[in-house]
Amino acid sequence: MDVMNRLVAQLNDLFKSMSPGARITAGLLLVAVVVSLGYLFNVQSAGADAYLLNGQSFTSDEMSTMEAAFGKAGLSDYTIDGGRIRISKSRQAAYLAALADDGALPARFGDYMTAAADASNPLIGRTERDAMMKIAKQNELQLVLRSMQGIETAAVHYDTQKSPGFGRPAVTTASVSVKTRGSQPLPESQVPMIRSLVAAAIAGLQPDSVTVIDLKGGRAYAAGTSSGIGSALDDPYLSRMREYQHLTEAKIRDALSHVPGVTVTANVELDRELKKSIEERKVDPKTSTPTMTKTEEDTATQVGGNGGAGGRTGLAAQQPNAPATLAGSGSSSQSDTSKTKNETYFAPSFGQTSTQLAGLTPKRTTVAVAIPSDYFEQVWFQRNPTPAGQDPKKPDPADLTQIQTEETKKIRDHVANLIPTPTDAVGAPVDPTSLVTVTTFSRISLPEIAGPSLVDTALQWLSQSWSTLAMIVLALVALMMLRSFVAAVPNAPEMPNVMSATMSNDEEDERSTAAAGNAKEAAKAKPRSLQRKIGTGPSLREELIDMVREDPEAAANVLRGWIGNAT
Repeated sequence: MDVMNRLVAQLNDLFKSMSPGARITAGLLLVAVVVSLGYLFNVQSAGADAYLLNGQSFTSDEMSTMEAAFGKAGLSDYTIDGGRIRISKSRQAAYLAALADDGALPARFGDYMTAAADASNPLIGRTERDAMMKIAKQNELQLVLRSMQGIETAAVHYDTQKSPGFGRPAVTTASVSVKTRGSQPLPESQVPMIRSLVAAAIAGLQPDSVTVIDLKGGRAYAAGTSSGIGSALDDPYLSRMREYQHLTEAKIRDALSHVPGVTVTANVELDRELKKSIEERKVDPKTSTPTMTKTEEDTATQVGGNGGAGGRTGLAAQQPNAPATLAGSGSSSQSDTSKTKNETYFAPSFGQTSTQLAGLTPKRTTVAVAIPSDYFEQVWFQRNPTPAGQDPKKPDPADLTQIQTEETKKIRDHVANLIPTPTDAVGAPVDPTSLVTVTTFSRISLPEIAGPSLVDTALQWLSQSWSTLAMIVLALVALMMLRSFVAAVPNAPEMPNVMSATMSNDEEDERSTAAAGNAKEAAKAKPRSLQRKIGTGPSLREELIDMVREDPEAAANVLRGWIGNAT
């Protein structure tokens, strides 16, 4: 505390010793230094160092609404970085409050449906309630679509028309208009996702009844027509073929990951049958089961001799011009014959097998592999390392050709084991190595894109930090000027010894004898003056008080001399 009192007293003495102009200039410089430093630290702490809502991207419509809310709240220290807003981390609460007060906060999933449900009341009719829920559902779908990668904004419209007549289903159709970010069109792979999303959210809507419009690419992915021919993306053969191709290429690319720069292209032909069912019946003749037994009985009676009254019987008696036989002549005989026949019918045993096979499976797969030519040089250098202290040798063309032949065969055999083995027309297996083609290519080194130069980087940095640099320079100049003013303050002039004129000769002799002592004290006073300047010694006021205590008469004479000089 004593040090602070001394410092304040010294500054007070220094300020009083300045001229009025110097006092005004020093005060202005001090104010400029304080304001500059305050502005510098304020700008440094309030700079745009964070993103609003954790870096969430906003659409152009949302951005316009949010900027209007910021303008109403008087917030202008923000910057727009693409679809995000950079603000000061210390002022996030103010920005969020401005958005909440103006109702400009971005919508979240479920907000539209919740608002529609809250707005419903018993006084609203069913038609109005259905219309409110329909609009809310459309807004929810638009919000979900905008969250997809690469989509800036989207509009969803759907309608349901009841078919005339009893028992006929209603017809529901929908259209989705999509605008992508940047200049890239909508990827075709996202079209099925959009259709599935919209169809699943609307009851009775089929994915092939959803039309997707690419506003940026100027293309329409129409829904299925009455002929049943829709977009190529809806073709199951094409979709399954692409999936098998990507799977095959990824598998082979992983297997050849030791080859830098390798490219793999696969072509997959599928079986065109969507579904295959096989039913097979087998008959086993060795095992049979009796199913029916049939029995037949045949009985015959025969009479012989010529003594009977009936005459001769049989076929001979019916012949023409046959001799007549007298009745009652000769003897007679009779015999009975009986036959029994049994037949058994057997049914053979058989088995039935039913098999269902998946359709659209790979039928034939061909692969093209391209290897950079410098890969064979790397293999040669690995096999022939350069001894320490020697210059690397260049490979011989014949050696490179041999290495290329060996590596190509290894790669072809390796890839052939990763693809299915096809069969020919008669069902015989085909060598899979004949379906793999390995080629080489030479790398073409493209020129590197030159980055920003040092001058451009410096100019960009200066354009962003010129205010900070200006404040620093102004503060330094103010401090230098203040130091120069302080150093230019003249020292207090030595007061003439007015007492020597009135002193007697005796007193002069006494003073002369004390001159030596005064010189010693003056020598001691110089270090005290130096200490006083650097702020470690006593102030002028304290020295004057000490002098009055020690020699009041001498202090009165000095004051009297100062007053006389002033008059």
